[in-house]
Amino acid sequence: MIRSILILLCLVSSHFLLSQSSSTDFFNSVIKTTQDQFITIPSTDFELLNRFHIDELQFRTQTDEFDLERQEYTLRLRPGNFRIADHQKELIKAYEQKARLSNQENKEEQLISAYTIWTNHQIYKAELALKKNKVSLLNDKLKVYNKQLDLPNFNIIRYIETEDAVNNIEIDIQKLTWKIANQEQNIYPNKEMADDNSIDAILSIEDIITLVNKGEQVIYEDDLAKRLLALDQLIMQKEIAMENAETKQILDFVQVRYGGPHDDLFNEKVSVGVGINLPTKSRNKIKINELLLEQKDDEIQYQKDIEDQKVEATIAYEALIEELKLYQLILSQNENSILKNKTIKDRIESSAASSPIDLLDIKLLEHEKIERLFELEKDVFQAYLDWLEASGLMNALPLKNYLTKNLEPLSYDPDFW
Repeated sequence: MIRSILILLCLVSSHFLLSQSSSTDFFNSVIKTTQDQFITIPSTDFELLNRFHIDELQFRTQTDEFDLERQEYTLRLRPGNFRIADHQKELIKAYEQKARLSNQENKEEQLISAYTIWTNHQIYKAELALKKNKVSLLNDKLKVYNKQLDLPNFNIIRYIETEDAVNNIEIDIQKLTWKIANQEQNIYPNKEMADDNSIDAILSIEDIITLVNKGEQVIYEDDLAKRLLALDQLIMQKEIAMENAETKQILDFVQVRYGGPHDDLFNEKVSVGVGINLPTKSRNKIKINELLLEQKDDEIQYQKDIEDQKVEATIAYEALIEELKLYQLILSQNENSILKNKTIKDRIESSAASSPIDLLDIKLLEHEKIERLFELEKDVFQAYLDWLEASGLMNALPLKNYLTKNLEPLSYDPDFW
């Protein structure tokens, strides 16, 4: 990441920079796990209506003055609407597709988490290397102080301050060691891979600047949200179609009435009746209007989400640009520091007036500059991840590893993503 300053920072960067093969393998494993988790969801067998079906079948009987000879029997049949049966099949299919897609909504969060885990892991390793180097310099100071304990003007305060600084950094080192160990259990399948620090292609700050300049105005819409919207629209269209089909049901019922055995010539024994629905626009009008309003509301919400994403992406982009400018400012300050002047450094190191403590303090000042630049590197990478997420680039198809120099492609199932 930083090749032109001190060797120490280059060594630290060898941990902090993101290796191509390792991060890609990790992302591919997360993608595969996410896909396997949801692709294996079994389909459900639904009981669907036949096109020609009976909605309702009733048998009725009644008597007059409890005279069995005057008993009446009625069989009423309400035929089903074949249009509703057709729409129901398509509606159930759309609901099933939506359920599957809804279960996939966390796939983006899974990949975002993978980026965060991997980046934090690299940051922890780099921070650990920095702290180990600093505690080594401070221990060297303690060794010099131990030799000066008997001097009359010995500064015991500086000794105690240095000792406390060593103790605090050792605590930080232990915490970082635990964090790295815990993360590596999830990232690497075996310890040998965790111990392998080799680096192939890497992503540098300069690479981030190049990528950001290329993708400044790029906003990738959420394909999953678009597909869910299309399914919601289809569902509401089918529900509206079912409501309309119900209003067009002309034949309401058919019934057969048997008057029972009797001798009354004026009272027929068997009669047939039908019920006819007269179609009117008022039937189911409220329900249809509710569905139309809901359909329009979903469209408006989808467009609002797109506009919100554009605003968030713009804010994230501007924040990243600011962090990059700060990084370049600190890098320039370090490059122009007097500590980079080899002639002056050699003169100080060879001067008889320079004490061992002074020389160690100079090295610690150099280290502080490295730490300050490292903090900016952390901020740049966090802002970079925020921009990748806000712009939709992280989950844009085809999936790529944006933590690699050459944006290595990731393995994924196109039908799932």
